[in-house]
Order: sequence, then structure tokens, then C-alpha cells
Amino acid sequence: MPKKPELYRIKKAALPLRQTPWTTEDKIVKVQVPKFHGKLGEMFCRILRRPSHITVNLDALGSFVWARCDGKHTVEEILHELQDNFEEADLEERLIQFLYDLTKNGLVTL
Repeated sequence: MPKKPELYRIKKAALPLRQTPWTTEDKIVKVQVPKFHGKLGEMFCRILRRPSHITVNLDALGSFVWARCDGKHTVEEILHELQDNFEEADLEERLIQFLYDLTKNGLVTL
């Protein structure tokens, strides 16, 4: 099971919803993660003519989950689809950890 007690707070009936821009290329999701969460950091990026985000490429499992974070699929439904499509161990723990990380970084709301 997950190592952090906070992970247990994610309810299986929760509806994950994406909160950041993303694209798909060859079935791999590329998520734009903001470098800063404040206006000061964004201002420095504009002044220095640098992007205010980084692009993170998700693996196959992460891309599969991300595509279902549309506010229509519950965590439990996503878990069942994962179990039907992936032959890996600890899928529930990986899903909960992934959703926790996405939520903590403001990329997904539950």
C-alpha cells in the first residue's frame, strides 16, 4: 500500500479532472507543468523570454490514466480499466500515488 497516509484520502468515487494544457503524440501524453505558481515567477519568464512551463512526457500507464481524468470517470472506474489493460502488479497503489502527485501539483482536481 502507499507509504503516505494522505494517499488514503483519495476516494474511489472521486472524479479526477485535468487542470493544465496537454497534447498527445504517438499515444504518449505531454503535460505542460507550470514552473511557478505565482505572478512574480511568470513575470520573470516573460522578461527573460523563457517558457513559464516545462513539458513532462508521461509513460503508457500515466498517459492511459491522464486520458481518463476528464471529470466523467471515477477513480474506481479508472482502476478497473487499468486492471483490464495492464498486466502489472500494484496498479491500485500506482494509480493512487499518481493521482495524489497530480493533485498536489495542481494538475488535476478531485
